[in-house]
Amino acid sequence: MSVSKSISDIFLAVPLLVSLGLVLYFLVVLVYYSVPSIVTGSLAKYSATLPCIYGSLLISIIAVIIALAFSIALTVLINEYLPRSLEAVVSSLIDVLAAFPTVIFGIWGLRVFGPLFRDYVEWPLYKYLGFLPLFSYPPYQVPSALLTGVILGIMVTPFATSVIREAYRTVPSELRETMLSLGAGKWEIVKVHLLHIREAIIGGLTLSFGKAIGETAAVAMLIGGTVWFCPLTAPCEAIPSLIVRQLGIAFITPGLLSNLTALALILFIIGAVALLGIRLIIRRAHR
Repeated sequence: MSVSKSISDIFLAVPLLVSLGLVLYFLVVLVYYSVPSIVTGSLAKYSATLPCIYGSLLISIIAVIIALAFSIALTVLINEYLPRSLEAVVSSLIDVLAAFPTVIFGIWGLRVFGPLFRDYVEWPLYKYLGFLPLFSYPPYQVPSALLTGVILGIMVTPFATSVIREAYRTVPSELRETMLSLGAGKWEIVKVHLLHIREAIIGGLTLSFGKAIGETAAVAMLIGGTVWFCPLTAPCEAIPSLIVRQLGIAFITPGLLSNLTALALILFIIGAVALLGIRLIIRRAHR
């Protein structure tokens, strides 16, 4: 018994050690190649540094807001309103969307959804809310920060939905039966269920944020590639898309490759800080 337990412990420890080792390895590589730009101060002088950090955070926050609304709505729809025959079909479609290549979302957003979004959402926002800094740029072109965030939100919604949907199904049936016996309606039951799985909701949104902030292909196609602190209706730039655009000349431009590596390190740190922040929120909620 002790031998088999030791073997099972080893098998459980190996994936954890491998994962930890890979994270540390990539972190060391990023730090090593980022040191020249950080020490010399070229990263601070690089004109794209702050606008790209701003752009990455901006589109990721928009994406998480979209994913929060859509994933909760889909979870409630699947578990509370759809008949069993359609429930499996819709769940399968959501899982298929999660496996779609992101470049497909980029092409669809640029050629189909983008023009409609510009004409029926961004132009009215500029017309009626243009006095606000966030909507002060006339959306003459399709690429914009807002469009990129919305498409990212649609892209990451299946991931968040899968986590929240499965957690919703694990809520004890006794809880529903108790609420029904007390005369609770459908929406009261839904609200209690969502409160019961709030950790899974936070986990799904964390996964969505990590997926959105690191997305490259669709972002490079939709964001516009303009390095500045942009309004929502204007073209913008993010760290992954900037790295893709500049990588071709980075090997022949002194200091540029180190700057791009340092930006990748910043992206890693943002994701790690977001994950740790969510864990702290969950721990405080349990106290």
